[in-house]
Amino acid sequence: MALKLPPADIYRAPFVEPIGHLAMQAALADQAVVNLLAAAPFSGSPLQAQIIEVDESVRNWDAKAKQYAEKRLSLIGDADLRQQATDIIARYERVKRGRNRIIHDAVEVGIDFDGEAYSLAVEYRKKSGVWTHKVTAEQIAAFACWVYEFNQDIRLIIEMVRDSVPADFVRA
Repeated sequence: MALKLPPADIYRAPFVEPIGHLAMQAALADQAVVNLLAAAPFSGSPLQAQIIEVDESVRNWDAKAKQYAEKRLSLIGDADLRQQATDIIARYERVKRGRNRIIHDAVEVGIDFDGEAYSLAVEYRKKSGVWTHKVTAEQIAAFACWVYEFNQDIRLIIEMVRDSVPADFVRA
């Protein structure tokens, strides 16, 4: 059964599928960050946070959310694992910025000096005006694949954090 979707012109139609994949992968990345922060310092620790608490604290990724994330990651006892978790959060910030630009920038049609039409990303920046640049569906698809790889990496770190029980911890 074919889905009923709104029409897209020939310039925007190639963007529908890669932006959809990016949106799904970015949503998985958001949830993975919540899971990582909730898992710290390890499974079974009394210092673990509830998923809902973490989600509410980092839903809007701003300075306050970053502080919360740093606080949660500081609970991880193994220094190497803590650094890996910190590094993956830095990568997440790149995911978030890229996703926001791709999802929120308008795709318009531009015409170059030769009269050729091309797709144009239009970004409205506060106090800076309007920025434009050429964009291709392939670029967005490549970014969606990069976010997919990020999701694979963060899942591994989540499992390592969950399993990082200190030797002196006794489970009930």
